[in-house]
Amino acid sequence: MLRLYDERLVLMLTAGEPRYPSWDQDATAVAGRYAERDPARVAAGLRDVTGVSGAAAPTPPADPAAG
Repeated sequence: MLRLYDERLVLMLTAGEPRYPSWDQDATAVAGRYAERDPARVAAGLRDVTGVSGAAAPTPPADPAAG
């Protein structure tokens, strides 16, 4: 998914009127076998590519209604 958004960002920055192809995220998840991936390896790969760790993301409240 990160690659897709990278491609779309490049289009946005380089094309006058970018056209984005249709994307079925569920089909992509099945084809990419996302459910079989080790979360720790996925996190490490994202950290390597982006330089951002999950610790940098805000922690949501335990009770969503609490805001």
